[in-house]
Amino acid sequence: VELSCSYEYPDKLQNRSTPVETLWFTKEDHSQPGGLVSDTDYAGRVERSCEEHSCSLSSCSGNCTLRIRDLRQSDSAEYKVRFITNQPGGEYTGDPGVKLTVTGLRVEGAAVAPVTEGQRVTLSCSTRCLLPGQPSYIWYHNKGPVAEPESTMNKLVLDPVSLQHAGNYSCSVRGYRHQSPEETLTVSYAPKTTSVTASPSGEKEEGSSVTLSCSSEAKPEANSSSVEEPGQILTTAVITSELGGDYYCEQCNRTRKMASGKASGPAGRPDTTEVRHRKPYC
Repeated sequence: VELSCSYEYPDKLQNRSTPVETLWFTKEDHSQPGGLVSDTDYAGRVERSCEEHSCSLSSCSGNCTLRIRDLRQSDSAEYKVRFITNQPGGEYTGDPGVKLTVTGLRVEGAAVAPVTEGQRVTLSCSTRCLLPGQPSYIWYHNKGPVAEPESTMNKLVLDPVSLQHAGNYSCSVRGYRHQSPEETLTVSYAPKTTSVTASPSGEKEEGSSVTLSCSSEAKPEANSSSVEEPGQILTTAVITSELGGDYYCEQCNRTRKMASGKASGPAGRPDTTEVRHRKPYC
């Protein structure tokens, strides 16, 4: 960005020439004695240039420009010019200065309540700055570019959203160096690969004990579960011949969905390969 100022001053006062030094600054406490050029926060990013003064009759005029590269949001400030001369009390500050506001891109729509797998999710890349023309937006997922063509629309639609879409999202505009800060998209899903296992495993003798356990992959974790034979919930039992058969495992989380696994009863070997969807009990 370029900031410029123009000024006039008397060529001479009391027959003394009036040389002028110009300093750009942002802090009124004089903590930038050498101006922005010597401020470490702007190191290597600012350049000051002034045209040669032109004088006519008893006055002179000049123009100065301040160029700031690699803009940062911390550069938002009011920029002023201080004129320093060799005259008594010959210091003057241009007031008001130039107010510069640097706004960054940001992703909206991700930092909300977790979405559920299968829903439609829309992420927006927004800025308060008015971008010229029709800018092209680039989206990034977990620091890598999203495998979709650039778009003049500032939205990324995930429909339906899946587990693969979970992660950190950021965006940028073609021709601009910086990406937005990352925002996290969390995707919830119902219990999957639910299974029931018997402990100890293997064949059981009548009169022994067995514990049936239910496990699954879910986000958030399942908050309720049961291992059951039709009409009966069972977690630990003493083996009798009547307990042989198939047992099912059901789990639920806040998605209000469930998955079901099957295991052979205590009289046989566990088998969790069959998955059946049944009416949720929770």
